[in-house]
Amino acid sequence: MYKNKKIACVIPARMSSSRFPNKPLAKILGRELVLRVADIASKVKYFDRIIVATEDEIIKETVEKEGYEA
Repeated sequence: MYKNKKIACVIPARMSSSRFPNKPLAKILGRELVLRVADIASKVKYFDRIIVATEDEIIKETVEKEGYEA
């Protein structure tokens, strides 16, 4: 569909939410929220890359441990 184009999905994630602290690492059915979002994005056939944009080392480590780019 997009000839000679690369499409990246960028998922923003940060730990400093005031209303729901540590939200990206909150577990839903045993899996962290940020990983569930990345899992869903990885099913989209048009995305060449899934990148989690974060400033927090713990999110970066969690995401990279599961094979996603941060």
